[in-house]
Amino acid sequence: MVIALLMAGGKGTRMRSDLEKPLIIVNGKYLIEHVIGALQDSSLVDEIVVATSPHSPKTTLHMENLGFK
Repeated sequence: MVIALLMAGGKGTRMRSDLEKPLIIVNGKYLIEHVIGALQDSSLVDEIVVATSPHSPKTTLHMENLGFK
């Protein structure tokens, strides 16, 4: 069993954004959703766990709403 650990606790300060880095929109989707999509499409990944931090409370809420641990 392969568990993908997605690190999603960034502030986005180097990107000079007030948004949390995982929630920056790229090509019409949140950045984190591009990564999750790639992991879901992989035949090698059985489970995805998203690690957030106190720096990313909106990301934490978004991931919980999508059903991720």
